[in-house]
Amino acid sequence: MKYFIGIVPPTDQSEQIDELRRKYPGRHLAHIDPHITLIPPLEFTETPFDWLQMIEQTLAEIQPFSIQLGQPGFFSQRVLFLNVHILRAKGKESNALHRMYEKMQSVTEPYRTQASQYAQSNRNGSFHPHLTVAMASFGTSFSVMTQMYADATVLSPLFHPFIVRSVRVFVKTPERWIPYRDINLAK
Repeated sequence: MKYFIGIVPPTDQSEQIDELRRKYPGRHLAHIDPHITLIPPLEFTETPFDWLQMIEQTLAEIQPFSIQLGQPGFFSQRVLFLNVHILRAKGKESNALHRMYEKMQSVTEPYRTQASQYAQSNRNGSFHPHLTVAMASFGTSFSVMTQMYADATVLSPLFHPFIVRSVRVFVKTPERWIPYRDINLAK
């Protein structure tokens, strides 16, 4: 089975992102809830219970932290996204999300299939926290993404900071990615 792990924004922000996606023609990731990916889609070799326990143990050591969705950007002409800012006291940025990402990568490494390990090793190796709004691979043209970018620029200042207290595990079904389980960070 295929799973991925992400941070889900508050309902009001997710609804605004979905509304932006629905405004334009194309699929625009209608098969997945808005999220910030921590572990990209992987097919695990072990039963979910084994790796879920490892993830739970890891997340139990990580304190909640604040983030805020920011201005839109592009990865070439293929992906339109919203930047993510990790906040600490007085609005300064923190590296809490990067630390969580590194720990999650480390704990999931032994459970990846060879194909998934290959896919991961071919990424550029850096972590750019973002929330994907639209992708060319899902039928969104760059022209449409440019229009969506303009709307996202107006929308992004309305996103309020929120505290990350959990992550969500998604599982792939034939039709879409669905929530499988939420896992809490430290209390």
